[in-house]
Amino acid sequence: MPIRFPQASPQITAAFTRNLPEGRRAVARRGEGVPGLEGVHQVYYAPPTTLKPGSFLQSAKPVAWRHNQGTPEAAMEAEIDVMLNPQNTSITSLTQGPFAHEPMALLPQLTGTDEGEGAPASELRMLRVPEVKLMAVWLHSEMSDVFIPLAPCPRSLTPGKRYSLAELSQTLAPTIAKLAELKEGAGEG
Repeated sequence: MPIRFPQASPQITAAFTRNLPEGRRAVARRGEGVPGLEGVHQVYYAPPTTLKPGSFLQSAKPVAWRHNQGTPEAAMEAEIDVMLNPQNTSITSLTQGPFAHEPMALLPQLTGTDEGEGAPASELRMLRVPEVKLMAVWLHSEMSDVFIPLAPCPRSLTPGKRYSLAELSQTLAPTIAKLAELKEGAGEG
């Protein structure tokens, strides 16, 4: 499956470049490209009640730009939050932890799948739905959307397994219904 990354603005790229170790910044200043910066991707948020065919794509909103660097043993990810200020170009978080090397660790597995010759490239995104404790790699194309939950995730999902939007919606439906009940009981609904 061909994977493509969204085109980040020069300001976003510059912000991540400033965060790179000095050796990589020196290469970038010489105009030789930025090793490891080619994987900049967007993080999206969607309310849990919209995780269903028909309303999901309209409700999923970009909330951050993300860049992963390092190795699985010493990974770090940097994010630029754009939810409240779409013009933000300052890194708002640096993280080491279970999601720091994802989705880059999955790339060899994703690009090695046989989706048929001439299959359209899928844009690599991340989906974040904290209300149900879901962080997933999202492969988006005009033809389909595929979601791969990262561990830890809701018990009803299998980390690393591919789900269509319909399968994700069906699998999470009981969790989302329980969440709605709890909110209603607390007077939030």
